Amino acid sequence: MQLSSGAYMKKVEDIKEEVVEEESSIKKILILIVGIFIVLLIISFVFVTFPIADIIEGKSESRIITNNTINLGNFSIVLENGTYETLQKIYFSNPKVEMSACLLGKKEGDYYLVNDLYRPRVFSQAFNEILFEACSNETIIILHSHPYKHCIASETDIETLNKTKQQNPGVLMVIMCEAKRFAVYS
Repeated sequence: MQLSSGAYMKKVEDIKEEVVEEESSIKKILILIVGIFIVLLIISFVFVTFPIADIIEGKSESRIITNNTINLGNFSIVLENGTYETLQKIYFSNPKVEMSACLLGKKEGDYYLVNDLYRPRVFSQAFNEILFEACSNETIIILHSHPYKHCIASETDIETLNKTKQQNPGVLMVIMCEAKRFAVYS
């Protein structure tokens, strides 16, 4: 079967239209994918930047206290003899500045049993920092607060913990970032 030149040209034009339609569909899909990607980037920039990112990370690293116990999976901290209530009173006494406490007790198996605390001498305190006297070697947990919902330890916190561990290897550092939320570092 032979095509006339007019029919041949019509067939070529039909093929060209199909190719153009396919290219147009592919372009539309690519534009849609790029558009969704850009929207996701904008959303992540707006919602997952400082301080939101720190708060989200802090939530994942911290634990809620339940029945005076902070359960961390491989070990637990139990606040006995009213120590949790005392910590809450200290925490709420001046929420505009960070606070500190040295927790005393003993470690039995997978449990840090806290039965007493004292407040070390404070040299300076502000909304986002506190400088206090080192806790005694009998301290099993060095605790201080951070601004509300900011549970991540700072570099200074980690340095302090590492220096303290040289004298007291079993000590923990706990950051109280809400009345019932604690981040624990060992």
